[in-house]
Amino acid sequence: MLGALAMLSPSAAVAAERCAPRPTVTVAISPFDLAYPPNKPERLYPQAARQAGMSGHVTLECNAYSGRLDQCAIDEETPSDQGFGASALKVAKTLEVRTGPVAQIVRVEFQFDVQPPDGTCKGRS
Repeated sequence: MLGALAMLSPSAAVAAERCAPRPTVTVAISPFDLAYPPNKPERLYPQAARQAGMSGHVTLECNAYSGRLDQCAIDEETPSDQGFGASALKVAKTLEVRTGPVAQIVRVEFQFDVQPPDGTCKGRS
């Protein structure tokens, strides 16, 4: 019975991971800069959109003060029914920004993209 179970070897698991589409999330905020890059925002990529190879764009408006974003709201979300807005709100809670001395409304742009597998996957289905 155990012989009927297919198990991936470590090298096959690495190859399968390399051949899976890779999600990326790009964040831009104006008029300020990010203090640090976001910590692995791709882990919050909407699962169904990732599996479908779907990209999305979200614009949030947030209150920036003391390096943090607060009271964020979705201003634009494309497409609007795939969970990109909810993911952007989660990522925004983790961001640190270089702010001025006074609270200010800022726009935060999120671009969600799925990168094709790398070139070592040719011939795989």
